[in-house]
Amino acid sequence: MTDRRDLPINNSKCRPLLIREYSHMIIKDIEAIPLNMPYRPELAPHLIRSGMTAFNNRMTLYRVELEGGAVGYGDQLGGLDDVSGFIGRQAIAGLVEIRHPGVQMACYDAVGRALDLPVAGWLPVPEGPGLGVEVDQEAVEMLRRTPVPETKRRIATVLYPDGTQWHFADETQRHEAYHFGNAPGFVRGVRLETREDDGSADFADLFDRCSKEPVLNG
Repeated sequence: MTDRRDLPINNSKCRPLLIREYSHMIIKDIEAIPLNMPYRPELAPHLIRSGMTAFNNRMTLYRVELEGGAVGYGDQLGGLDDVSGFIGRQAIAGLVEIRHPGVQMACYDAVGRALDLPVAGWLPVPEGPGLGVEVDQEAVEMLRRTPVPETKRRIATVLYPDGTQWHFADETQRHEAYHFGNAPGFVRGVRLETREDDGSADFADLFDRCSKEPVLNG
């Protein structure tokens, strides 16, 4: 049955469109694909900033399929969520109403592909339908089969140009320190370094102190 409710769709490359909500835009199925991302020491600062290490390098890829056959993908850090409640929902309305980041992103991708429209944004993005990228299915299968990485102790250190150092034992601790104003704001020249457990007494002592509260040196 066709739902005759009109919904506005905006796109930077065309005037606002008014389309009708058809059954082919209903979410038919959602697959949650767990991925274990390999830890690469040379990328450690970037992984920490992204929040990946806080989830033990685990993320989930959500595949949304619409009744009309369009498929979209979205991702979210961490393990699987039960998203079955979104099945049967209208994907266009879901662009606003669905608050799950991974599923919402996948809806943007699927709806864009169904309408053959790119998703507009502030940053340059590929101009193909939806999010404009094609998922490498072989890579997805490889990461799905990758064992869960071993949890390692790491210390993240924020270094300021004046020599001040703030040491943190985990990402939640670091984010909260800056979010609540307990640590000073970032300035030009600040950088983030990581140190993995090397088995030394020095590391063990600093990690133990960081586990209780951020450690300030300098």
